[in-house]
Amino acid sequence: MPASVKAYFDMILLKGKTWYMNASGYVQLCKGKKLVLISTSGGVYSEEFKTLSMEHSESYMKILSAFIGAEFNSVFVQGINMNPQKQDELISEGKIQIKEIVSKL
Repeated sequence: MPASVKAYFDMILLKGKTWYMNASGYVQLCKGKKLVLISTSGGVYSEEFKTLSMEHSESYMKILSAFIGAEFNSVFVQGINMNPQKQDELISEGKIQIKEIVSKL
C-alpha cells in the first residue's frame, strides 16, 4: 500500500475523534462518513492466481473503515500489465465504477 494511505489512517485513527471506548467496548464515531479507495495494479490479486494474500490496501482499508464506522467502497482496476491490449478497457470500466460511487456520495 502507498505510504500516504497508511499515513492518512495513522493521522485520523484518534481516540475521541474517530473512535472511543466505553464500558461496552469500541464505539465508532464516523457513522455516515464514506471512504473510497481508487487503486490500480499491474497484476491481479485473486485466489485463481494464488496472490490474494499479497493484497493489502483494500483489505486494510476495509478493516479500518469498519473500526471507525465509515462506509467503504473501492474501485480496484487490476491486471493492467498482464493485459496491455485490454488496458484502455480496464481503465474505462474503472472510471464507470468511480462515477457510480460518486453519484451516491
